[in-house]
Amino acid sequence: MRENNNKNIMNPPSSLQALYLEQISIAQYIDLESIGEKYKGVIISITDQNDPYFNQDEYEVRYELRKLFYNKCAYCETKSYKPDVEHYRPKKSVSNDQQNNHGYYWLCYNWTNLLPACSGCNRENGKWSKFPINAVRITQPPFDENMHLIESECFLRSDYLNTEEPLLLNPELEAPEIYLELKWNGKFEGTDGPNGKGWKSINTFDLNRGNLIDARATIIDNYRDKIGDNLVLFRNGRLDNLGLKEALELQFNFLKERTSPKVVHSFVYYYIYNNFSDFVITKISGISQIEQEVIIKLFEEFKNS
Repeated sequence: MRENNNKNIMNPPSSLQALYLEQISIAQYIDLESIGEKYKGVIISITDQNDPYFNQDEYEVRYELRKLFYNKCAYCETKSYKPDVEHYRPKKSVSNDQQNNHGYYWLCYNWTNLLPACSGCNRENGKWSKFPINAVRITQPPFDENMHLIESECFLRSDYLNTEEPLLLNPELEAPEIYLELKWNGKFEGTDGPNGKGWKSINTFDLNRGNLIDARATIIDNYRDKIGDNLVLFRNGRLDNLGLKEALELQFNFLKERTSPKVVHSFVYYYIYNNFSDFVITKISGISQIEQEVIIKLFEEFKNS
């Protein structure tokens, strides 16, 4: 999961703008039956020739969301070309919460409440209708004295909503990188305690499911091996000092480029890049103290160049 500030919250897709009056009505009358799947947007034809669904039909809202997130799940960063249009705050009910059996229905069409999520992160073994908080649950819309919905208090970053102190990371609200730690075996751990946002998000989105752990561990192992292979070539005399420096710089540059949020599992590359000496160098088989110092020095020079 990586921070993402691409969304223009003041310019939602036209499908959602057209549902504005209906959203107000849903808020006023708690009309859950009207929600259906309209939040996905109307069907449009994809005109972008670089899109995998060029010239095919697609839901407008889903299309706009996956463009903003580089065709990745907002939570686990796997490719997801047909993601769920996920409601960060559940639209119809909140699991195991008797206070909020209607959910956040007044946010059903709110652009800031929508994210693209793969089925693994969003279905029953994942988030589904869960929304853990640390404070008092909000159970009704923010109305003014005339029973008009106060739109400014429906945005993701509004003070009204965040009095709940949500415990699920949202890449559009904060930097998930602060709350997640990557282990050598590919597992995530939370950095803010067992009841903090890190662990709550890992468990709720099921971010340590087998396929994700394996994918992350494979990236880690492959990168460690690339560094180690260059070191073996140097030991065998097939690379001189300059050759080793150039070979390692290629690997450093590869790593830096892969930290881009556009890349699948970019968090892994980001974490390796920012924890290089502890995370990579000490794990290379048979590496000496001098070799560690040389590679770390070259990496620091690369970062500062």
